[in-house]
Parts: sequence; C-alpha cells; structure tokens
Amino acid sequence: MTDYPEIADRFARDAVSHQLTVLHDDGLYRHLRFQPPPTTSSCYWFDLITIPGALIFQGDGDTFAFRRVTDMFEFFRHGIRRDGSIHINPVYWAEKLTSDRDSVMKYSQKLFEEEVARDLAAAEEDYPGITEAWTEHLEDEFNVEYEEEARRALDEFRFGEQHRASCSECDWQFEDESCTVATLKLHRHRKDAGEEHAGTVRDLTFVFSDTWEWGLKDFDWWFLWACHGIPWGIARYDRLRYYRLQDLAPRQAQAAVEFRRRTALLAAIEADPSGRWKPSRAVTALRPAGFYPVSPGTAGDDLAALAYRGHLVRHDEPDCTWYEAVAS
Repeated sequence: MTDYPEIADRFARDAVSHQLTVLHDDGLYRHLRFQPPPTTSSCYWFDLITIPGALIFQGDGDTFAFRRVTDMFEFFRHGIRRDGSIHINPVYWAEKLTSDRDSVMKYSQKLFEEEVARDLAAAEEDYPGITEAWTEHLEDEFNVEYEEEARRALDEFRFGEQHRASCSECDWQFEDESCTVATLKLHRHRKDAGEEHAGTVRDLTFVFSDTWEWGLKDFDWWFLWACHGIPWGIARYDRLRYYRLQDLAPRQAQAAVEFRRRTALLAAIEADPSGRWKPSRAVTALRPAGFYPVSPGTAGDDLAALAYRGHLVRHDEPDCTWYEAVAS
C-alpha cells in the first residue's frame, strides 16, 4: 500500500479552502458537497453521496461508485488514523468499484522510465555508452509521455550491432556488424573445414526483450485524488457531527433565507400597498422574487412576522386574517 505523497500534497493544495455543505443527511442517505467559497474558483469541488451499500464520489473529473458494506462511510473510515492523518489503500479500494476497475489504471511514464533504466544499467558493462545512445534515440522522434510512442521506441532501439558466427565442431568464431557477412564466413569455414563443421550465427545486438511483461500502468491521478478526498471529507463530516455544528448550520441558513424572503415580501407590499394581503397573495408576490415554491402556511408566517415588527397592520376577522400596509 502506498499513499502517493505527491498526490496527497496536491490534494492538500487543491482543497485548502474547501468548505463542507450538508445537502442531505438522513441516516445512510447523505449528500455532502466540498467546494471553495463562492467568491473564489470552483475548481476541484466534489460530492460524497451515500445510499445503503454504496458511496458515490463525483466532482470535476470522473465519477466513481464503490460498493462493499451497508455504511460505506464506515468502510472508508479505516483510512483515517487517530492523529487525523489520511492513509489510502487504492489497490483494495479499486476492487470495490462497481464500474470497470481497469479504467482507473493509466500508462505511467515514470514506471516506463524505471524499467528502461533498470535494463540499461544491467547492460552498460557489456555495452558501454548504451544509456547515452538511448537518450539520443528518444530525442530523435519519440514522445514517451504516450504508451504507444514508448512501445515503439523500445521496438526500434538497437545498440552495438554485432553478429557472431561460431562452429559447433571447433573453436572457430567470426564477428561482424553485418549478419550477411557473418553468414558467408560461416559457409566458407564449413567448406574449408568439412561438412561436419556446421554452426550458427548469433545476433549480439542489444534489444529490449520481454517488454510485454513490464507493468507500465499505475492509478490515474484523479482516482488517487478521490481516494484522498473521500476519507478527508468523511473526517470533516464526523467533526461537524461530533461538535453538533450540523444543528447550528441549518438554523443559520434557514434564518438567512427567511430574512431575504420577508424583505422581498415587504418590498412587494410597499410597491402595491392597496387592498388586503393574505397568504395566497403573498405567495404570488414572492414568485417573481425567486421564492418558489412557498406554501400558504409559510407566507402566513411571513406576514405575521412583518406585522409583529410593525411593518403591517393585522386584521383578525371571524372567517380570516388579513394584513395591510402601515399608512405612511
């Protein structure tokens, strides 16, 4: 297991100003949003959504759905240590994806370069200068940021062009850059020494071999970013619940909405003070201001609150209650 520290550092930078908004929180049904303040860039926002048995991560990149246990927050809390640090397990977590698990694996130039360096270091003693030759080979026309180009660079690289002809009956040997020349020399040796002096021509040129066995895929950076974001987000959600901040936040938000709605209603009444103001009329007046839907009960509470603060006059009649603007 690795925590991919470079991705951890990137996530820390990307999410440094992220704020948590609880859009829904009802048992195993949750919708949490993490994003920068509205006055800043919205880059790298993400949501954590849970239903019984599944967790969905969605945001600025690909969406990932995980399935393992009934409460997936419990599953990912294993990535949160007691000191609050985050430790991810992308190999194990990728096994819990409900979608194509191979889709989170991408070609890695870093792994390619590590494999090449290992082979070149082993060959340098027998092929002096091979590492420099490889560098020049890449500079000619290959961009190994892409797997297809990297594979082509491997297939087309040859160094130390040399062919050795050897006799199976005696110690005779001959080497030349040309396979044709070495083959002709072997035929001449057989003619001169006798038919039993058969042999082979071996290509001594260095080429990369068995590269199909190389593991050149690693986790895509966005999947690793998501792996850091999930336990990080859960930790903030847990802190919110532990300090019961979730009780305070909705009340503050509700108060702010009520203030804006009642201010809009008072402005509508002052613009048209004539006649009786009842909940149905208030509902209609609030719609152009962007407050829709508003129930008659809520509109009635808003009218009563404005009257309580002296902005309206309340009239209670046997069959209804209505309001009118205070005479100026």
